[in-house]
Amino acid sequence: MANKTLLVAQREYLENVRTKTFWIGILIVPLLIGVMVGASALLQKFKQVQRYTVVDLGGGELLARAERELRQGDTKALLQLLMKAEVDPALQELLKKVGTIGDGKEPSSEQMLAVFEWMQAQDPAVFASFAEVQTSKQFDYVPVAELGIAAPASDEGQRELNLRVQKGELFAVFVLGDKPEESTAGFRYISNNLTDDSLRSAYENALTRLVQKDRIAKAGIEPKVAAHIQQRVEFQKQQVDKTGATAEVKRENVLDQWAPVGFVYFLWLAIFSIANLLLTNTIEEKSNRIIEVLLSSVSPHQ
Repeated sequence: MANKTLLVAQREYLENVRTKTFWIGILIVPLLIGVMVGASALLQKFKQVQRYTVVDLGGGELLARAERELRQGDTKALLQLLMKAEVDPALQELLKKVGTIGDGKEPSSEQMLAVFEWMQAQDPAVFASFAEVQTSKQFDYVPVAELGIAAPASDEGQRELNLRVQKGELFAVFVLGDKPEESTAGFRYISNNLTDDSLRSAYENALTRLVQKDRIAKAGIEPKVAAHIQQRVEFQKQQVDKTGATAEVKRENVLDQWAPVGFVYFLWLAIFSIANLLLTNTIEEKSNRIIEVLLSSVSPHQ
C-alpha cells in the first residue's frame, strides 16, 4: 500500500517537474515582483521636477522662511559635503564663516543661513553635481514675479495662476494665509495632480514647524519649555535573560518579528504558483483518462 502511494506521488512529481509550465509558474511571480520594484525605483529616479509658486497674503515673510525650512535638508547635506570636499577660494571663505560641525551635532541656524544665502547667489546648475541635495531635484520654486503676474492675490491673478496649473506650466500653487499665528483657514493647495502628495506634505511639514515656533513665541513660552511639553513618551526596549535580569533587546530578537511575514509571503507564492498548475493537471488527467487508470490500480484511500 505504501509503495503504491509513493509510486503515485513519484509519478505526479516527475510529470510536473518535466514541464515548462511548472518552472514558469515557480519563477514568474518573484520575477514579476522584482520587475515591479525595479520599475518603481527607475520611475522615481526619472521623476519630473515639480514646479510650484507661492502666494503669501501676509506680505512674504512667511514665504521666505518656509523656503529656507523646506530646503533645510539641502543645506545640511551641502554643508556636510563642503566640509569633506576640496573647494575653490570662494567656498573656502564660506567655510571660514560657518566654522566646523562636530560629529553627531546639527548645524546651527547661523551656519545654515550662511550656506542658504550662498546657495541663493549661485547658478542652479552648480548644484547638479551634489547627489545628496534631494529637495532641489524634486521641487522647483518659481517666484510669482517671474510668471508675470502683478497682483497674484486678486481674483484675476488667482485665475491666471489656475490657468498655469491647468496648462501644466505649474504643478501646484500654495496660498498662505495672512494671519498664520491665529488660524490656518486661509491656507490652500491648488493642483490637478491628486495622486502625488510629496510636495504638499513637505511644504505642510515645513510650515507646521514654523507656525508652531511662532505661536510658542507669541504665547511667551520658552523654547526649552515648549520642547519639554511636546516631548514624546518613548519606552526603552528591554528583555529578561536567563538569570532573571533585564538586558538590552538584541537585534536578532527584533528581526524575529518579521519571520511570520516571510512565511506568509512564501505561502502566498506557493498558492499563486501551484494553484494554476493543479488545475491544469486535473484537466489533463481528466481528458487523458489517467485518473481512471490510477483508480483501477490503487484503492481510493491510497
